[in-house]
Amino acid sequence: MASLPDQPQRICVLVAHPDDEALWFGGSLLQLRDNGAEIIIACATHGRDRVRAAEFKKLCATLDGVGILMDFPDGGGRRKLPDFTHELDQRLADLSMRPAELGLVITHAPHGNERGHSDHIYCYRHARRWAARHGVAFSFASERRLAQLEPALRQDRAPRAVRPSAQWLSGLIQSSIANARDGGVRVSLRHEVRLICDLLPVKAVVANQVDVAAKQRLLEEVYVSQIDGLRQYAAFQSDMEYLYFHQMDAAHAFWRSSWPSS
Repeated sequence: MASLPDQPQRICVLVAHPDDEALWFGGSLLQLRDNGAEIIIACATHGRDRVRAAEFKKLCATLDGVGILMDFPDGGGRRKLPDFTHELDQRLADLSMRPAELGLVITHAPHGNERGHSDHIYCYRHARRWAARHGVAFSFASERRLAQLEPALRQDRAPRAVRPSAQWLSGLIQSSIANARDGGVRVSLRHEVRLICDLLPVKAVVANQVDVAAKQRLLEEVYVSQIDGLRQYAAFQSDMEYLYFHQMDAAHAFWRSSWPSS
């Protein structure tokens, strides 16, 4: 990880659609901006949509960030989001940036966030492989605490070490046995193996309490074309954003960048 823990981080946010960055972890991004982090926001879709592109540009300016807006097809929850990372490499090179110079990648949660959107799920998978390929610290943002990981969280923002819950793993085994009896073992095992692969690498979580009023203002002032739909999400009303990290030192660096006096 290129950024030193006691320096402002260079953070790259990778999302599927314009407005995802503000809805799922906009409160955390406002904290990072206010504490001097360098923010790069890369979005995979809607590059040629005049309205959405203008809103995304305004969002990046509001966060004092650098925006990268690509134009891969929006799957609409029905098709696989293409791997956008080769274009991302080129767009970063155009900005004289190398992926290895990034301190942290933040992307969607593996479950696709609140409504399990397939574009979010594939964005997570593409981003995770890309971060691993370039040796960049990796994290994902969830709108809720993941019950599959223990221990239960204190609401004190400090990074907590996590591991898969014994209860969850036991439940997976029991579910596999039950599905095998019903003849559904192949589909069941594929789903459960994916869950394990997604959550086993997680080493830490930051339960970040944010200024929800500021987050809502950000969404209302920037994403005017989408705001009616955005207000329907529980995440719009929530003052908690959960950041899960594959590296404990990245969690501490993020925490210090968000709350340097903590």
